[in-house]
Amino acid sequence: MDSSDSIDIFISYRRTDARAISRLIFEDLCRRFGREHVFFDVNRIPLAATHHRYLSEHVARSSVLLVIIGDRWAEGARAFTDDDLVRIEVRAALEAGIPILPILADGAALPLASDALDILQPLLRRQALPVDSGRDFAHQMAAVCRQVELLAGESRIGVVRRQEARSDFPATLSQAPVATRTLTPVHKRASSASRRVFLGSIWLGAAAAVVFSVLRLSSRNTAPPTALALVAPVASTAMENVTPGTISIQASASPAEATLYLDGEPLPSNPYVGRMPADGTQHLIRAEAPGHSSTNRAFVANREVAIILALARTDGQPRGEGKKVRQTTVSPPAVPVPVPLEPTTPAQDDCKVSPYYVDSRNIKVVRPECRSPIQSP
Repeated sequence: MDSSDSIDIFISYRRTDARAISRLIFEDLCRRFGREHVFFDVNRIPLAATHHRYLSEHVARSSVLLVIIGDRWAEGARAFTDDDLVRIEVRAALEAGIPILPILADGAALPLASDALDILQPLLRRQALPVDSGRDFAHQMAAVCRQVELLAGESRIGVVRRQEARSDFPATLSQAPVATRTLTPVHKRASSASRRVFLGSIWLGAAAAVVFSVLRLSSRNTAPPTALALVAPVASTAMENVTPGTISIQASASPAEATLYLDGEPLPSNPYVGRMPADGTQHLIRAEAPGHSSTNRAFVANREVAIILALARTDGQPRGEGKKVRQTTVSPPAVPVPVPLEPTTPAQDDCKVSPYYVDSRNIKVVRPECRSPIQSP
C-alpha cells in the first residue's frame, strides 16, 4: 500500500466496558494496516498535549472512525456529557465528514436513540458490525477491514472533490485567462546588446570556476557517496528498532471455570493467548473462581510471558477425591476363665479351726489332712 493510499484509523471506546476487546481489535488492525496508521489513545497521546484538542485534531485527519460499543456504552453519570471523550470524538468526525463504523463488542446491541444526544443519533442510524472475542474473531475482523477499506476509499474521493470545489485556480491550461493586449517591443542598438552578452559570459565563466573549486574542496573533506549510501539504511534500521514492539502473553488457571484479569480488566477466555505492547513496565495477572482463593502473578512486559495459576479451595478439601479411611475390625476383649482354687495345705493346728473347704462344685468337703483327727474317737 502506497503512502498516498494509506488508511488512518481512529479507535473510540470506553474503558469501562470494552477495554479488553478494543486492545484485540487494535492489534489486529496494526497487523493489517501498520501500527503507525492506527490511533489508540493509550499509546499515542503526549503528556504535555491538551487531551480534547489533540483527539479532535487526530479524528479530523483520520480516514475512518471505529466506535466500539459495549453493554454499558450508554450508561454512567458522565455518559454523553460535555467532557465525555466519546462524544468529543464522534462530534469531531461528524463535523469533519469522516466515515463512522460502529462495532458491537461481544454481543452488545445499539442503544436506543433516546439514550443519546442529538449529535450522536446519526451514529446509531449507521450499519454496525459485530465482533466477538471468541472463535469467530478473525472472520469478523476480516469483514471489518473490508468495510474500513470501502469507507476510506469513499472518504478519499470526497476529500478530493471538496478540495477541487474550494480551489480558486483553474484546473487545466485551457481554462487559464488569455492576455488580450501585448507590450510594444523596444528596439535597442546592437552594440549595447552585444556588450551585455559579453559581460554576461564573463560573469558566468567566473561563477562556474568558483563553483568547481568549492565542489572539489568539499569532495576531499567529506565521505564518498558510497559511504553516505550505507549510512542511510543503518539510520533507518536504528529508528525502526526504537519503535516499541509487542510481546505474546499466554495465561491459564485451574480450575477451568476461573476468570483471568490483566491489570484489573477481565480477559476474554481461560486459557488466554494474545499480544500486548512491550512497554517494559510491570503488569499483574490475577485469577478468581467461586469456592477458591484468588491468586496473582506480576511480570514485566519486556519479553514473552507464559503464566499458569493454580487456585486452592477455601473449604480445605484437597483437589480430587478425598482419601478413603481404611476400616479395621477390632476383636472384643477376651473374657477371663475362672480357675478353681486349689486347696492350700493348712497347718495341723488349723484342722480344729476349719477342717472343711468348698470345691469347684460348691460342696463342702473335709480336708484330707484333717480326716484322721476328725475320725479318731
